[in-house]
Amino acid sequence: MALYEINSENLTKITQTTFEQVGLRERTDLQRLLKKQINVISPDTLIIAEEFGEWEESKRRIDLLGLDKKANLVVIELKRTEDGGFMELQAIRYAAMVSTMTFERVVDIYERYLSRNGDSAKDTRTAILEFLEWEEPDEDLFAQDVRIVLVSANFSKELTTAVMWLNERDLDIRCIRVIPYQDNEKVLIDVQHGLPNELKPENETAKRFDHLLLKLQLAVLQNHKSYEKLKEQVVEIARRLEEKETVPMVKAQMELIEEIQKDDFWQDINLPILENVRKRLRDLIEFIDKNHRQIIETDFEDEIGLAEEVDISGTVSATNLTLYRKKMMHFLNEHENHIALQKLKHNKPITPTDIHELEKILFESGNIGTKEEFEKVYGKQESLGLFIRNLVGLDREEAKQAFNEFLNGQIYSPNQIEFVNMIIDYLTKNGVMDAGLLYKPPYTDYNSNGLSGLFKDDEANSIVRILSAIKQNAAA
Repeated sequence: MALYEINSENLTKITQTTFEQVGLRERTDLQRLLKKQINVISPDTLIIAEEFGEWEESKRRIDLLGLDKKANLVVIELKRTEDGGFMELQAIRYAAMVSTMTFERVVDIYERYLSRNGDSAKDTRTAILEFLEWEEPDEDLFAQDVRIVLVSANFSKELTTAVMWLNERDLDIRCIRVIPYQDNEKVLIDVQHGLPNELKPENETAKRFDHLLLKLQLAVLQNHKSYEKLKEQVVEIARRLEEKETVPMVKAQMELIEEIQKDDFWQDINLPILENVRKRLRDLIEFIDKNHRQIIETDFEDEIGLAEEVDISGTVSATNLTLYRKKMMHFLNEHENHIALQKLKHNKPITPTDIHELEKILFESGNIGTKEEFEKVYGKQESLGLFIRNLVGLDREEAKQAFNEFLNGQIYSPNQIEFVNMIIDYLTKNGVMDAGLLYKPPYTDYNSNGLSGLFKDDEANSIVRILSAIKQNAAA
């Protein structure tokens, strides 16, 4: 590559040189200048140490040690040589040696670095938190990875081949070529990023998510009928990401992921909000299980065309049972003190009036949607009381109380008592129980004939009557 100076008459070539020829040294010149303007080679990086070598049984030192906006450590190695030497191997050793650093350790290192550079008055803990845009330290998210930045006038084929191979195996190593030029008394440098193979190919799932969000933004802008389908895809993506909470990058965006699944988020949706969603979630899509990634690969036949009036109110999509059920449970938990729900939870007989009140709070509040939407998801229910009991379960003490008289009337074997306890567990979770389940696993683990094989006929009949009574109390 050549540089030219433009003047009124012609182009004048600027001579490429070497750092040695212009008298620039690695540490006292190049390193000193770059640490003050680190964004030249590593954007969004905070330098926390220079010539760092605080480890036992080693005299090696990292030229510059930094911290990026994702709370990853950054090892920066500089060389004046024309081929980079073996700096990638050296940097990998350094990365391994700092990989276990904690937030508190970095605060201590940064404090000493500032002190040596005459800036001891700064509150290092606060400075790091502000740089990361954190309110408080989070060791689970801190230093999850170590990035490597190699800086040299040139790199050998062996080095760039090794870096490409390592990057394919999920290391993050970047080669920055810094080429000096001599222009009379001035020294210029050409900083070239993206080596050895230019920019790393972008993740295909991230690009597909970009495409999905673009289509959604257009649908919002033009009030297009595809809005609901596209929105549903984004909500489903958020639900799948919520299942990956143990991934640190996903956990960092969990508040947004949960908000996307709420109707309120979509009430006044606009392009800046959707653009924020795109930027914050695009790099997380790859964590969704591969067999679920088709949620961002669907290509709707509808094309964005002329604007037309559509209703984009925040009702729940009737085609997504999981999201509707989650919404239903949230609503029932919020209204758990309602008298009808208290009766269902505590095994008290429910009346037709109670059912009418339940229908009012469910379908006339506007929070769940219409009865038609409910039935589109769940089908027509013979008993709304039984359906809701199945969702909220039965209070455990009430379930135990229902079997008190049965258990106190006789002396039962440990297996029989455990059998009844399993019934109580089931009722606590599911609210009602079909007696036919008592003749299937895991109940047949105690006796191959299930209920009838473990209990006498009159005892078995008593258990069936108890289950029937519990069910009847929820069916008005």
